[in-house]
Amino acid sequence: MEALFSGKACFLDLEEWKYIALQRPADSFFAQLYEKTDELARCIAKLPWLVKEAYALRTANNLEASTMVRISALIHHTLEVYGRLQHWYEEFVAFTPLPEEVPSSTQDQLYPVVYSYCNSSIATAFCGYYATNIILHRILIECHHPAGNTREVSLTVEKVCKSVEFLAATGTLGPYRVGFAMRIAYEFATVGTKLWIRKWLVQFEKFYKACNPNNYPPIEAADGETSTPMPA
Repeated sequence: MEALFSGKACFLDLEEWKYIALQRPADSFFAQLYEKTDELARCIAKLPWLVKEAYALRTANNLEASTMVRISALIHHTLEVYGRLQHWYEEFVAFTPLPEEVPSSTQDQLYPVVYSYCNSSIATAFCGYYATNIILHRILIECHHPAGNTREVSLTVEKVCKSVEFLAATGTLGPYRVGFAMRIAYEFATVGTKLWIRKWLVQFEKFYKACNPNNYPPIEAADGETSTPMPA
């Protein structure tokens, strides 16, 4: 996440890191889960460069041929990662149960129906997918590509939020498991959802100081009920 928000290259995307992996479990289900989690991590490792390039192009002269070439390349790379991500999702849900919708145990007013997963590892993987999907769609939207879908962004932000209650109940690692997805969702959420996320951050800060709400961008009055353009 540091690479994503700082504009630095992600070392996990370097060639020498791509084939480093721990010994896979013998159990067939967990071996599959490990493999799919590893594949998802490789998709996530591609994001920092894509976001950095999208930011750089926001201030570039669109009339210059070199800018058009860069935009075309960014779209190409983004669609490539998006294709890999959707293929990953299709294979992942083929052996993993989808989350179930259940009533909120806290009687949450904003999300009275939340997600329940079979375990925390599965929930973490789904949240990683949600966050990656949001970023890729937002980049395509910035590039004015038809594959970018604002409705999909809003729905996926909602999926992240509906996962928070489950992961928060998994113990001290809960904030760690959902933190990345929450941070991405926050960038593109409505004001009401941002306030909701901040309430959870106050609870999570007891376990992880990185969850301090002050580390998140302030909610501007001008935001209204719209989403922010791209993460800063």
